[in-house]
Amino acid sequence: MNSSLEIRATKELKSWVRDDSFVCAIHISSGDYSQKQLVDFLNKYVKAKLNKYLVGRRWQKLHNSEHLQIFWFKEGQDIKGHALEGYYNEVTSINKSLRLNSDKHSHYHCLVKCGVALKNTRIMGVESKNDSANLVEMTLKQIFREYQTLREQKELRYRRKELATLNKEAREIEIEIIKKTKYLDIQIRNCHESDLYQQTYVAKNFDSRNESFGDGKEAHWGIV
Repeated sequence: MNSSLEIRATKELKSWVRDDSFVCAIHISSGDYSQKQLVDFLNKYVKAKLNKYLVGRRWQKLHNSEHLQIFWFKEGQDIKGHALEGYYNEVTSINKSLRLNSDKHSHYHCLVKCGVALKNTRIMGVESKNDSANLVEMTLKQIFREYQTLREQKELRYRRKELATLNKEAREIEIEIIKKTKYLDIQIRNCHESDLYQQTYVAKNFDSRNESFGDGKEAHWGIV
């Protein structure tokens, strides 16, 4: 891309990211998820559930501009295998001391854009019609809790035969370990509470040198 066009595109993107219709930020340490797997998860699970719960079951029939959207930005470096001792365990739990250390591992900043009118505005008995930021935040927490449960159940099914060979005490210990395992290391932050800090941070760190504009490498940002 022509450098002047690239600079202009980057400037416009930074301005767009600072828009106050972004209501929540999700920070995800990637663990052993590839970028494609993580983006697919954001698109097909997080965005899909967020819109289903807040826009309605027919949300897919609407234009993308009428959806809650997720802007993601990758930071840091990928680590293959067990490059750092203690970084992975068998089920992708991540050492919290490395969580957002961009020179050691990759992580993703995700900004949720809510530029649409929400139809379903009650959650856990609380009416949040006039507070979309808190509504989206609570719904995201619910979605990630559901994902945690889904992964627990999948792991229990996968290890069913192995668990059946253990005595009762050992089986209960292993099941408890599975239930306590953190399958995704995330932080969810309400952007309005932090005075748009998350958008400013992403915009500051986004520049034209991150292989984002079609130089043949994997893009470091996207919108789902």
